[in-house]
Amino acid sequence: MNKSIITKGLKDIGAAWATQAGKYVCCDSACCQLGDKPAYHVHPDEGYPHEGYIKRFSTLAAIDEYIKVAKRADKVADDYIAQFDCPSPEQAMAINDEAARLQMEIWDNYNAGS
Repeated sequence: MNKSIITKGLKDIGAAWATQAGKYVCCDSACCQLGDKPAYHVHPDEGYPHEGYIKRFSTLAAIDEYIKVAKRADKVADDYIAQFDCPSPEQAMAINDEAARLQMEIWDNYNAGS
């Protein structure tokens, strides 16, 4: 696994590196889940690269796992939505809510293992 493969995976899920420098230590280690250990920093939403939403990972393998979970969550939601043909606006809202719930269930399981 190398950084270029991870970079492509991040792009696939709409995420981006928060820094191109590789691993580094936060200036304010209180903000880091990993304390003062060097970490890779990722913006989960490339469209909103806000400092408060940076995720920190100790290895490229951990980022790869995060990418796999994001893809799995999106696929579950897309597959659920694809079951329905021309729903009414009310049904569409309920379908989207259920799809979001299914995504959150996957993320909750991922976060519980972190």
